[in-house]
Parts: sequence; structure tokens; C-alpha cells
Amino acid sequence: MVGNQNKADITKQLTDEWSKLTGLDLSVVDGELVNGGVTTNKGISKTARKEILDMIESDGNVYIDFTTVSASETKNASDGSKNSFITLNVETIAGQVAGTSKDLNKMTSGMGMTALHEMGHTFLHGKLPHSDAEMKKFGVIGDIDKRMNQIRSEMGVNWGQRLSYTYLGVQGYNYTPMNSASLKAMQNVLPQLMKGNQNVKMPSMGVIKQKSSIIGKVLGYD
Repeated sequence: MVGNQNKADITKQLTDEWSKLTGLDLSVVDGELVNGGVTTNKGISKTARKEILDMIESDGNVYIDFTTVSASETKNASDGSKNSFITLNVETIAGQVAGTSKDLNKMTSGMGMTALHEMGHTFLHGKLPHSDAEMKKFGVIGDIDKRMNQIRSEMGVNWGQRLSYTYLGVQGYNYTPMNSASLKAMQNVLPQLMKGNQNVKMPSMGVIKQKSSIIGKVLGYD
């Protein structure tokens, strides 16, 4: 069990979302991801499909586990081997989905997309890090989120575009801008937030609004 959820159910949720993203018939058999073939070429992301196929066909291994304790993260083998270990926080992801504004597809920051984001840190992508600028300045994204936004573009307008790696913490919620209008609105209130004024108006559309466990933190990332 992971929290109050069955691990097999969480795994199926992940493969189901990947199947919707890629148009592939994906399942886990004996602990390994298996491609049963193409089910559709419509309404899918060719970039996401290539990502999954590259992982399946790789001579390395990407291990995925789930937690409710630590943040979602990726670790790579220290011995130089092609082994990467992804841990996904299912409660954080559920909060992202629940907090996705109604104009956006709920999968835009769901289990499948979060796992694909973490894959950017694995050997499959040269173990990409997040830059110092991404982690310290609002409104900056790096190569991993640019890749994720390409997938969102291929999936449709209502998937939005993540325009900041960091979120803004306001009145107990973390806000991530998912379009240019919400980014601009959040940039406009940032000076007030940095002065300690939390009484600001935040956008309700084009955002992911997630309940925060850390009150008073203006800039942060998961």
C-alpha cells in the first residue's frame, strides 16, 4: 500500500495516462513496461510516444516507485551504470490534479506527465538538472519543462504551458502559471508578496492551485 492506495492501482493509473498520451497499449508485466502496439495516432503526443518507446528499448533501466512521504524525485546510479530511480509522491500529484483550473486538462500535471518530467533527470536525457535560475527566479523554465511543454502543445491548447518552474505561495496555496495571462498576473503581484503582503488577487484560470504544507513561503518548487 502507498498511503491508502493499492500500489497496483497507482501503477495502472500511470500506464493508463501514458497510454492516453502516446496512443500505445501499455501495461506492466512482471514488473516491466510492455508495449502492446499502437491503438491510435489521433489526439496523442508524438514526443511522449518517443519518450516511452526510448525507455522501453533502452539498454538501461528506469525504476519507478511511489510514496506519500518525500517529494517526487529522481536519483541516478552512482556507479555510472544506466540505472535511474524515480519516486512519485501520489498525494502531491493528486493535489496538482485537484488544483488544476477548469479551463485546463486535469492530466496536464497528472501522474503520467509528472513521471515524464522526472524522466528528464534520468540517463535517458543525460541526467538533466534544474538550473539555479529556475529554482530561484519566478517565470523561468529550463530544458525539462520546455520538453514537457512540447508534449502539452501536441496534446492541445487546453493542456496549457508551464511558464515557471517555481510556484508562488499565497495564503496557503501554491500557484503555478499555465498560460501567459496567469504568468503576467502573478508577476504583477510578486513585488507585494516579496514585501510580505499576502492580500493579493490571484488568477483563477490558467493555473494549478495546490494546497501548501508550508505557509508563508513565497517562492518554491516541488
